[in-house]
Amino acid sequence: KRTSMGKDRGKGVRNSTLDATSLPTGFIGFGSTSNSTQNESEDLNPELQLVFKSLSKRDPITKLKALQELSSIFSNLEDETQRKLTLRSYGKSFSRLWEESDRRVRENSCKTLVTMVNSLQVKKELAPHIKAIYPSLVALLFDNAPEVATAARVALDVVMAPPKQTEAAVFCKVEIIRSIQDKLTETIQTLGGKSSEGGETQEKFDRIISSQISSLAYLLAMLPIPETEKSKDEIVTFFDKGNTSLWNFFSMKSNAIVRKSSYHLVTVLVQQFPEFVENNLEKFLGIVSGMLADTATETHVDVWEALLSFFKKFPKAWEISNPKKTFFPKLWEFFRNAGYGSAVTTFPVFLPLLSLLPAADPAVYEEFLGNMWKGIQHENVDGPAALSAALTAYRECVLFVASRLNFQVENYESFLKNCLMKSFLDVFTVDFSAKKKVLRNFNPTKQVTVAMAEILAKISSTPEERLNPTWKNFWNEMTKSLESLDSKINPESTEDWIVALMLVVSSYPSAQSKIFLERFIPVGKFLFSWALNNSTKENSLKLPEVTGSLLCTRNEFDRHPLPVR
Repeated sequence: KRTSMGKDRGKGVRNSTLDATSLPTGFIGFGSTSNSTQNESEDLNPELQLVFKSLSKRDPITKLKALQELSSIFSNLEDETQRKLTLRSYGKSFSRLWEESDRRVRENSCKTLVTMVNSLQVKKELAPHIKAIYPSLVALLFDNAPEVATAARVALDVVMAPPKQTEAAVFCKVEIIRSIQDKLTETIQTLGGKSSEGGETQEKFDRIISSQISSLAYLLAMLPIPETEKSKDEIVTFFDKGNTSLWNFFSMKSNAIVRKSSYHLVTVLVQQFPEFVENNLEKFLGIVSGMLADTATETHVDVWEALLSFFKKFPKAWEISNPKKTFFPKLWEFFRNAGYGSAVTTFPVFLPLLSLLPAADPAVYEEFLGNMWKGIQHENVDGPAALSAALTAYRECVLFVASRLNFQVENYESFLKNCLMKSFLDVFTVDFSAKKKVLRNFNPTKQVTVAMAEILAKISSTPEERLNPTWKNFWNEMTKSLESLDSKINPESTEDWIVALMLVVSSYPSAQSKIFLERFIPVGKFLFSWALNNSTKENSLKLPEVTGSLLCTRNEFDRHPLPVR
């Protein structure tokens, strides 16, 4: 039978059987050679020589055909010497193929490796070549093409069973770091390669750099504690001496996939090598603060993971510089822009971040919640999932701040007046649908209104009597503000707000409901009177009806006569 490479398959290769007892038990180091193997390519049979020659060609189609041919040949290869030589040669080829610009070549290089390993009668045959294969295989785990990353994961699990992969990472640590170090010191001119038109390929450079940074994070995360202790000096040397250029990849000038990998590396360093981070705390503070300027939504999961890990591990970082000048301005900008489009990812982390802020500062809390509220109104919060995430986060943060300031009456009053008053008044006057996408069954204004009613009912029904004067002042101020906004009040939003309040309050125990109603009387009376005066054919008496229902009992009206307007 003739093969596509024009040779007789299997000729001269079935002349021996595999003797497991003759296989090496140790590993041969990365790049190691011996006199007997220096010319292994010449010792391959002609058919295999042609295959590996094709793998060295620049044309990706030629390489794909060669990979397919190699899989077929190796599956039928019985000569022990030829198998060993083929594995060694492919290990060297694999360390080049992973860099290929063509996604199909990278993917099929992994699939070929799987075919070859599955063809081995004894996996120990692969042992001498692990160090040659492993660094490239790990890099491919983080390929920006999902098909390649999936193929690499399958290949890694075939080459090394998952329970053994930590052991393999430790065993190949030197080779992985050496490979990373070599690549990170290169430039686009030396690493990026040439495109078909002769220009440098930025995409290839970014992909390789990103995968190398991710490989480093993978290695460091895999190291067990004893090995981490042993590696401290190596890490210091790697960052402080061997790879000063690595810090540059955190810059906004880098591609998003490179920054994403860099941010994840920060998280791993914080978790695995906190002493190193602490010794460079100012540098890392600058890095995590700078992440907030990243508008690329694909990086934001890693931004927040790194930022939260850093401040949780090093609360004293707040003392290094004035956060009001160095950190908060970037954070507020991020809030106001609703995460630049990553609302679903971003808003849920605000509560954990709020809990990590330095000692309770009412002014910071007010800015935190005020800028969150502006973000909720931003056009980037443009769908049900995004708005739901934003409102849930806002509710959690408001309740958190309220609980922290609960025993500081003066600060609590400032919190209500300067922070929440604005958002509650917006419920009556702002059309939250104006900047949102028009979607079926999605009413942003109603969603916001209901959420704010729930927040208000929750915090204004707390039983502390010492807060009664505070709440009385708040509702009186709110009533005055509503009177000044009379013509701007939206009946539909007001009705939704009252109905939502009714549902929430009716679910409370009677004692808690009574507390709320006692405090709500000033605004309730105003809204009831306003509703009567603004009833139309469209809304009939529905708004006055629901407002009156909320005020609940005739006794409440008797004790608090409604104003005549």
